[in-house]
Amino acid sequence: VGYSQGMNFVAATFLMFLPEEEAFWLLVVVMNEDPYKLRDLFSRNMTATHEVLYIAENLISQFLPDLYEHLENEQVNISMFATQWLMTLFTRSFPIKLVAKVWDVFLCDGWRIVYCTMLAILDSIQEDLLKRNFEQMISFLKGFPPSVNCDLVIATASSIPLQHQHIYDHAIKFRMLRESGEMLVEEIPQSRFIRRPESVDGRSMCSLPNINKVHRFVSKLKRSTREISVQDLSDKLTPIAGEPKFAVLLANVLSVEECDGLIKRAKGEQFEDVLMRRTSSTGPNELAAAIANCRRSMVEDFDLTSELFDRVAIALQGTDLETKLQHAPWVNKENANALTATGLNDRLHFLRYGAGQFFAPHRDSRFRKGSEISHITMQVFLNHNFSGGMTSFRGGKRFLDVKPKAGSVLLFDQDLRREECEVFGGRKFIARSDIMYAPTAA
Repeated sequence: VGYSQGMNFVAATFLMFLPEEEAFWLLVVVMNEDPYKLRDLFSRNMTATHEVLYIAENLISQFLPDLYEHLENEQVNISMFATQWLMTLFTRSFPIKLVAKVWDVFLCDGWRIVYCTMLAILDSIQEDLLKRNFEQMISFLKGFPPSVNCDLVIATASSIPLQHQHIYDHAIKFRMLRESGEMLVEEIPQSRFIRRPESVDGRSMCSLPNINKVHRFVSKLKRSTREISVQDLSDKLTPIAGEPKFAVLLANVLSVEECDGLIKRAKGEQFEDVLMRRTSSTGPNELAAAIANCRRSMVEDFDLTSELFDRVAIALQGTDLETKLQHAPWVNKENANALTATGLNDRLHFLRYGAGQFFAPHRDSRFRKGSEISHITMQVFLNHNFSGGMTSFRGGKRFLDVKPKAGSVLLFDQDLRREECEVFGGRKFIARSDIMYAPTAA
């Protein structure tokens, strides 16, 4: 398998009812045999996950049309809440009483009970959801379920006139759309430096999906061609950093509408004060208002971060900057290809700066995950309707200011010292994550 997060909840549920060996063999069966085939949910390109979410979206449209229309109007993608339900067959967050009943039927009858249970759960909260806007729905679903009437959900699920043929028909349509090219299902490659863009006069031309509209796992080909301009800041930073450093500014990576959508999503998250890790402290993280007094929320979204990374990687293809982004050669000067970029850290930080807020000069901490480590920060500017708020690289008395513009992306070596200057009016929104690197395979 290529993606195993979520499988642990299924295995843990089995272990609650069965001895270890029997739990193992049951996991083998549901992973590999019909009518379950859970293995495809966790394959490298997550083929079945694309299909399951497509089916779920169409069933919600069919059986809960008012709710579906409301979700569409508020730009709430089905995948924002249904992914964990369906990938783990409700084992991640629902009461064990409900989970046990769903799995009893699933083992005998297959996927129909899973979709019916999803519809029954949504039907039970439909009235609440219809009263809420995007931010309120995301907040509500994020904390759901505080409690569930398991008997009512199962009774409702049992009464839904969904047939196996309905599921099969949607699955066939999905496969036809995928094979015809009308719907794109992207694999998750070892390295994302594999697709070649078209170019005009040496400038990268990227066909980009709208981030607000795309299905989280299925990018529908409602695409517009955008021209991304690339500015290498390395020469300007040399006198500031004292040596050549990697820094690139890409303009027009996101549209204004996509930026607005991400700001809207950020507002639906819980913001908190930025916490600073003091190297001299042995205690817990402390609020360092004198160093930073902005606000931050964090989300984990593999597909959004993958899409952002792809756009940048494609824009740099065919340039000298491509190799630098792909291998971070300054980290190991004796072997420039010792590392290879694996993509963005799934964790995305939304940062909000109001009037009087700032982030004093600092270096970004490296993020470690297993054998992977970050070396480059990706910072996405989501708006520019504020005053002040420059991003400034500092070195002694020298500095280089970067003026934020909605849709621009700033990439830079995490050894660089950077300041987010004080905002004088309005609110500044940025999103940032880390480009991760792993040892290059032999």
